[in-house]
Amino acid sequence: MDARALHFSAPVADLHAHPALNAYYLRRDLGREHRGPRRWNPLRQQIDLPRAREGGLRLLTNCVYAPAVLPVKPFRAALGGFDALERLCARNPALAQVARRRGDVGPILQNGKLAVIHAAEGGHHLEGSLSRLEELASRGLRYLTLTHFIHNGIAQPAKLPGHFYFTLLRGAPGLTEFGRRLVRRCEELGVLVDVTHCSDRSLADVLSVAQKPLLATHTGFRRFFQSERNLSDEQLREIARSGGMVGVITWNSLLGGDSVEAMADSIVHGASVAGAAHVGIGSDFDGWVPSAAGIRDARQYPALTELLARRQLLARARRDRVKKSAPRRRGARGVRFVKSLLRALRVSAVRRCPYFSFAWGSDFTGAVACGCDAFGCAVGAGRGDGETRGVDCCAGGWAFARGVPSYAGPGAPPEYGCIRGRATGASARGVTGAVCGR
Repeated sequence: MDARALHFSAPVADLHAHPALNAYYLRRDLGREHRGPRRWNPLRQQIDLPRAREGGLRLLTNCVYAPAVLPVKPFRAALGGFDALERLCARNPALAQVARRRGDVGPILQNGKLAVIHAAEGGHHLEGSLSRLEELASRGLRYLTLTHFIHNGIAQPAKLPGHFYFTLLRGAPGLTEFGRRLVRRCEELGVLVDVTHCSDRSLADVLSVAQKPLLATHTGFRRFFQSERNLSDEQLREIARSGGMVGVITWNSLLGGDSVEAMADSIVHGASVAGAAHVGIGSDFDGWVPSAAGIRDARQYPALTELLARRQLLARARRDRVKKSAPRRRGARGVRFVKSLLRALRVSAVRRCPYFSFAWGSDFTGAVACGCDAFGCAVGAGRGDGETRGVDCCAGGWAFARGVPSYAGPGAPPEYGCIRGRATGASARGVTGAVCGR
């Protein structure tokens, strides 16, 4: 397998990065190439337009962040971060464009440009006002991370080992009443809720309130590093059951190892627990965290694909070894799993989606996590296009009939097309009559 050809055969999306931190606060021009860090160095640049293009990145999340200690108000800083990337795109119109509205991402990708979407890390940027959320949403906010290192009146953050000063400022457990109202209003506005940094109690409270898919955009897993900041396997499953997505971070401590191999380990683990459709990349580049060796700037995204491609070859070798002692489909399933995992790292445009307007997967023959219309194509392995045509499988009992997500439990009407079991009988439009799920 040619890993480089595989990597560039479909665009890469990064769920979480901070280009605006240096572009806004340091007035750095990201339209030109900068020197990357050899180790941890927050003054070096991990991502800029030339290196993003070289690394195959096609969808960049501009996640704005204002530390609470700065004299500038968080809401003003959030708008400043949006402005900084919009000015960058205006100066480099042939390279990048901000996707502010539903349906923008597909045409941007088709024109060969980097699509930029806006997000905000920490509900403190709202300054206690839902009207601030509405204003950011009107500017193109696609997701909001509820909390960060200290309590912000919305949700208790997770403990960080070795950072006792943050622990003292974590506040009361769980979501506040304002936090519950915020989650509901985000869903009404089409702003996805990001539970990264949430404590266990806060995440459980969000799960009890949320009705739409959830994100954990930049995290590791407790399988490799025991910390409340990382997701447990059950939390990972719950996010997947919501129809959501988890982005694996490059932060070496949370990965449990200082190498790109450790990041690949986490991706494979996440995909084995939750399904490849629900796991992607959330690098946290330029978020001032120590990235693992081999994945320290945007040029190095292909290294991750190469590692995963090697693992497919290992899966194929294991299949050959068990031919005589097990049914053939057992080995083939391992190969299909890794193929789906590789597809889940890439992004493919569809026509309409109220959140990101893209689907995770190079096509719809493998893992798909976000689609069109009302969160549209299939969550899980399936086939379809921008109108969910030909979808024949969905995960966790979710059906997408003509782009409308409908949970189909026992006794659900057949027009919603999803009953737990094996996928069969998809129609030409939507999934009417399909039997699908896990």
